[in-house]
Amino acid sequence: MNTNFEYYRVFCQVAKHHSMTLAAQTLNITQPAVSKSIHQLEASLGCILFQRNKNGVRLTAEGQELYRYASHACDLLARGEERVRSLRELSSGSLCIGTSDMLMHFFLLPYLQKFHSLYPSVKIHLVTGNSPQTTAALRDGRIDVGVVASPVEKDGLVTVPICCIYDIFVANQSFSQLLGKNVTLQELARLPLICCSPGTTTRQFVDSFFLQHNIVLHPEFELEATDMIVPFAESGLGVGIVLRALAKSSLERGTLFEVHTCEHLPTRQICVIALQDTRLSCAAQSFLEGLTIGGALAKPQQLI
Repeated sequence: MNTNFEYYRVFCQVAKHHSMTLAAQTLNITQPAVSKSIHQLEASLGCILFQRNKNGVRLTAEGQELYRYASHACDLLARGEERVRSLRELSSGSLCIGTSDMLMHFFLLPYLQKFHSLYPSVKIHLVTGNSPQTTAALRDGRIDVGVVASPVEKDGLVTVPICCIYDIFVANQSFSQLLGKNVTLQELARLPLICCSPGTTTRQFVDSFFLQHNIVLHPEFELEATDMIVPFAESGLGVGIVLRALAKSSLERGTLFEVHTCEHLPTRQICVIALQDTRLSCAAQSFLEGLTIGGALAKPQQLI
């Protein structure tokens, strides 16, 4: 179709109002512009669409047939334009986020609460899993963005660091001999250790750290649920390897203490990941901007 779609918009308004003057007022254009559009549309189709009379205009048989279809097309276009406006203004739409239960509870929840208060009409969907599972969900198109802890697989992904996180060693008074000491990794490796299960990003990070010091880690307890490491350590079952944020309340209560080591675990980051060369939805872009530059979302206190 080579005909300018605007001609059909004008045509529908003239047909609706039976008047070129009223159509011009509705479209906020001049009456000569309306007449010109109708003439060009008639020339393009090779037929007369309106007959003029003293009361205005009326559709010819050809015009009536065209109006049956053009009115629906214009209505659909108007609805589409309104839908796009609502998405841009975040008065509708959806946002699908992938993350872990741990990051959801200790990091992401305040952001989600703030985003929801600002844009209550945007539906939020959450897909939980560890970092490799979140990355796979992103590549499969099941989520818009992921929130994960480093290290992050970067092939084909955009990675945006948000804040720093710190892994520490913790124990209860059953290991009081470690208080006030700088323990070597070799000494630590001989103790019963509690850490997350293999296959997770955190476990890969910990294993890699120990391997850099020529130590192969053989934990006493390997837990699927990261949030169970603290209770296990509080029970005296071993020395836990955990994010400081997860152990913060236990450290403050004195049910756990931090085991200091000669070699410190490197600092990690919480990152937002998205597919490279893929345009984010308005909702996802707004959420990402709120995380990275403050935006309308007030940034919660960084994990320590």
